[in-house]
Amino acid sequence: MAADSLRRMLLAMNERDTGLERYLKEIGRIPLLTPEQE
Repeated sequence: MAADSLRRMLLAMNERDTGLERYLKEIGRIPLLTPEQE
């Protein structure tokens, strides 16, 4: 029972990490504004 719960928790953590990686990759494609452009 506890092992099943742990497995579910690890899978959820892994999914969050994947989502975070995807998010960071996407925002990394957008060039940042220079102070002059702001």
